[in-house]
Amino acid sequence: MKRRNRSIGALLLLSGILTACQLGPHDPVREYPIEEYWETELSFPATPCPPLAEWWKQFDDPCLDSLIDTLVCANYDLRIAIEKVTEARWRLCETGAALFPQISQSTREDHATPTAPFGGASGGGVASPFKFSQTQKLSVFRAAWEIDLFGRLARSRDSAALAARVSLWDARGIQVSLIADLVAIYTSYRGVNTILETLEEERALVQSKLSLTQQRVERGIDDRQQLDKVEIERASIDAEIAQLRAEISVRRYQLSQLIGAQPNCLRHLDAQRLPLFEIHDAIAVGIPSTLTRRRPDIRRAECLYAKANADLGVAIADRFPHLTLTGSWGYMFLKLGKLAWDGMTWSYAGELLTDLFDGGRKKARIGEGESLRRQSSLNYERTVLNALTEAESALAGFQGAFQVEQEARRVYTLQKESEALALQKQERGVLASLQTIDPRQKSLQAKRRLIEAQIDSRNRVVDLYRALGGGWSEPCGG
Repeated sequence: MKRRNRSIGALLLLSGILTACQLGPHDPVREYPIEEYWETELSFPATPCPPLAEWWKQFDDPCLDSLIDTLVCANYDLRIAIEKVTEARWRLCETGAALFPQISQSTREDHATPTAPFGGASGGGVASPFKFSQTQKLSVFRAAWEIDLFGRLARSRDSAALAARVSLWDARGIQVSLIADLVAIYTSYRGVNTILETLEEERALVQSKLSLTQQRVERGIDDRQQLDKVEIERASIDAEIAQLRAEISVRRYQLSQLIGAQPNCLRHLDAQRLPLFEIHDAIAVGIPSTLTRRRPDIRRAECLYAKANADLGVAIADRFPHLTLTGSWGYMFLKLGKLAWDGMTWSYAGELLTDLFDGGRKKARIGEGESLRRQSSLNYERTVLNALTEAESALAGFQGAFQVEQEARRVYTLQKESEALALQKQERGVLASLQTIDPRQKSLQAKRRLIEAQIDSRNRVVDLYRALGGGWSEPCGG
């Protein structure tokens, strides 16, 4: 008995030593060389601080904040992505369970009573010498434990954990993209509403111009061609107004879809006619190296490389022997007629399984894992390069849009001064009413171009924060 216990102890000790050995690579992904500063020379207010997690709140727009809060809770794409994270975590629990002993219990009861002679119920058979009943009861606990030699099960658990991390970064990437989409659509929605107000004001001005021109034609001062020109101008504005109203409805429907609501749920926003939000604070652009921590797609690619390492470790460890320990303990009762026996029953065994020939299947699996590992490394470098390109392009795009907005604002200011000068001349009787309409109309057209430039610059800000990975925060403790 002592000798048997020593054998069991030695086997468990050897198993523990081999379990601590996990085969396969554990190295982190090779860092991609990144410049310390942005290539684009920034001419707009910027700060090297990392992008804000809730960057849209710097616009100080309560309506926008409310829409994003609703999106985070109700958007269907994001909710599905979160459920995929939950699914991956349950799969991790399932995979990790293989590291522990599997214990089961079974209870069985058999009862047999002879009812006829051997050979059948009719004649021709041999009578059975046993005319007593038989009863057997068995209740057994069974345990099976695969000792994780060479870390195959542990690396499988690591792979499942990294798959859960990949699904988490997928969800965060979807959140970043959806928030940016909502802010861009909301910006267009507000901007088009403002342009519509300007066009309606311009149409009223053109209507006044049409009435004055009609009077001049009736008096013989102007000809019919001048009147037709103004009518064409009014019809053109009417067509633009109809197009803008349709665009406003489309943008509102898109906002409703993003927050997981019916198309008519945001109809009340049309009556508010709020102006475009202003950019008061400096843009937090960070430095290029922060992209590797901020961009969900880069973090995802990093996890995919680590997962490829774990999968390769599983394939390598699978070539080595598998050791499984089994045991049982239970109670047995046997009754033959009036005789009965009962007692405890137990057993234990160890099974060492080794493949002697598999046609090169496991070797091919290792080669496949090594190729996937190299692919993951290349995918990481490609993802970082794409992120740098998108960030630099977004910086250059916003810088150009910022300068265009400044020039459009300067033109609008000059046009307003020209309009004010024309009104002063009208008050002094130097200009007639019709002559003051053109400066006012040009002022409205300059205002429209300014609004269009503001829409573009704010959408460029959205693209910039999307490229920088803004829109999520790291939970406490990582």
